[in-house]
Amino acid sequence: MGRKNTHKIWVAKHREELIKCAVPMAIFENQIAWKFFLEDGPFSATSDVPYNLDVEVLSHKDASNLVRLLASLYPERYESGISQNRAINRIEYILHQGPHAPDL
Repeated sequence: MGRKNTHKIWVAKHREELIKCAVPMAIFENQIAWKFFLEDGPFSATSDVPYNLDVEVLSHKDASNLVRLLASLYPERYESGISQNRAINRIEYILHQGPHAPDL
């Protein structure tokens, strides 16, 4: 099975959860956009994906849901409780929870 088919199956399986986290469908349906968001953080609109996604503009509830979902979907990105996922790291910082919470 090719990568595109694998991603389509993954999207179908997790669509409702992602929508509840306020992630635009156009971002998580596009494998390149989704990977960029996870690994590099804020996603800026492109000709293929006309949406922006920055965890800093998510509501507290949506951000909490998203970090929980990402942690459950990508457990391999955690080592000793530290995420290897920039999106999760940034959400933890914003929410003041987890290993990336700022020292207040």
